[in-house]
Amino acid sequence: MKPQFELTPGLSSDLEWYLQNGNAGRVALASLLASEFFTGALRLSWAILGDLDQARHTVEQAFTSALVNQYRYRLGQNAQTWLYRFVIQAVEKSARAQIGSRNLRIETQAATSEILDGFLQSLEAEERWALYASILLGWQPMEAAELTGVAAARIGRLVEELRQNAGQPLPLIQSSPAELTLEQVLTNRFPRQSLTEDEQADIAARLVRAAERM
Repeated sequence: MKPQFELTPGLSSDLEWYLQNGNAGRVALASLLASEFFTGALRLSWAILGDLDQARHTVEQAFTSALVNQYRYRLGQNAQTWLYRFVIQAVEKSARAQIGSRNLRIETQAATSEILDGFLQSLEAEERWALYASILLGWQPMEAAELTGVAAARIGRLVEELRQNAGQPLPLIQSSPAELTLEQVLTNRFPRQSLTEDEQADIAARLVRAAERM
């Protein structure tokens, strides 16, 4: 099912318009979130939680909260940042609920995974959020800084460290024809998911139903 409105190529400009215009309706906003933002938020949440199904559920919770709180959006706010703060809140709540219940770490090719995990575990939580936003979502340091509170210069250095293998020799992965950077290992670990139009429509419908129950 296709959305009943046309989307422009921009992200935050479309989102800002729908957030500002309550007359656009909850259904239209939910359709925009499902078609333009869901896969990015899913990838970011997956990187933090380590479980794709849990990340999917958590993003739906976050977007439902955004729908319910649409009236709290204020002109001049960065709409994308406003939305992803709901994602951070939902993911952190989900992560706290899972502490001690199971190991969230994803096991990949051992040697490279250990180097990457060691680098990530040396960072503060906000720095990991900023790094994931930069690498997995392609955000600029200033955008990630606004979301996380980490200085843009610090984020830039972290991204560069990741691209330079965190200063450590990176062994070959079996069956790989060439060495992979830590950035490539990270993006391969959490590949971007794709959604059909029907799947987007289903997500949008669930968001609206959940928001109506709140």
